[in-house]
Amino acid sequence: MSATAEKFLWTVERYHRALAASVLTPDDNVELIDGELVPVTPSNPPHAYTITVLQNWLHAAVRPGEFSVRTQQPITLPPNSEPEPDLLLAKGPDARYRNRHPEAADVLLLIEVTDTTLARDRRRKLPQYAERAISEVWVVDLNAKAVTVHREPSGATYRDIRTQAKGNITPGCCPDITLDVNRLFA
Repeated sequence: MSATAEKFLWTVERYHRALAASVLTPDDNVELIDGELVPVTPSNPPHAYTITVLQNWLHAAVRPGEFSVRTQQPITLPPNSEPEPDLLLAKGPDARYRNRHPEAADVLLLIEVTDTTLARDRRRKLPQYAERAISEVWVVDLNAKAVTVHREPSGATYRDIRTQAKGNITPGCCPDITLDVNRLFA
């Protein structure tokens, strides 16, 4: 006779209770993905640099108060995910998120920067974002020196996926701003 252990899956509600009770703390360095606590990979210098470049670009490009630029902060995706994307452009103003994290309906552009976690981000995070109808996700691949833009979510995938290694990219939510991809990899 063999016993099989079942996996313990977290809900967003249970995760928040564990944080409030200090069962989990910021020192635990995890994010909730599809009911599982997943370690957050520490940033190496190229990763941190790229996040800073993108953060500065977004802050300079968008109108304060109309948008909220968030860096490595949670978004709540009920019932069982609360990832911490590298960058997020959400509906503003910032005060809108004083008592809650942004949810999928608040997200205008989500950016993941990756060098060591590309497979995990594609396998675990992108389906979560698509299922919640997050309209645009950029994956900045530091190894390939390219940005893959995912648009038009459908089920657990995106119908429009384009990879760009040079030139300009314009977010769908903000047609008057562009990112020079060359800036990221120069």
